[in-house]
Amino acid sequence: MPFGLSEMPITLSMHRRLGLHLIRFENVVTFDELVELGRLHATFPAFAAADAIHIIESDADMSQLHLSQIDLLRDHYARLQRSLDLYLVRRAAWVCSTATTCRLVEYWLDGRHSLDGQQTEVVVGSDLAEASPLFLQDEIEAVRNEREFTQISRIGRSDAQSQVSW
Repeated sequence: MPFGLSEMPITLSMHRRLGLHLIRFENVVTFDELVELGRLHATFPAFAAADAIHIIESDADMSQLHLSQIDLLRDHYARLQRSLDLYLVRRAAWVCSTATTCRLVEYWLDGRHSLDGQQTEVVVGSDLAEASPLFLQDEIEAVRNEREFTQISRIGRSDAQSQVSW
């Protein structure tokens, strides 16, 4: 388990030198936990503006999520990212190892492109190597080996409150 935190379904880590965020989803992920991640991004806009690789682990269970909840989260992130007034296009990769989670990610990203006001170019794949159209090989290797990443938040099941550390 990454960073030894199997009880926490969402872990946000940062690579300071590369300016890259890694968001890992594992175990049962609930709407409340995703709302907490959205709150964290709204509280710290620099987190929302960072390039990010999202990894949905093979054991991640998102079956409790409803499409109407995903729509609420999409609206939140659309408003947040439009408010950032980014000068550059941010990069985001989604790695999902099961067909079920890939379908959910495809729904999440439906209609998204770099000119939609959210200024994000996105790639989706079933393997980290598929992030290569947007991310450099050293960035992919850093994620693959969890090299130089610092955990900055864990969002867990007990009360869906994140713990931020610097």
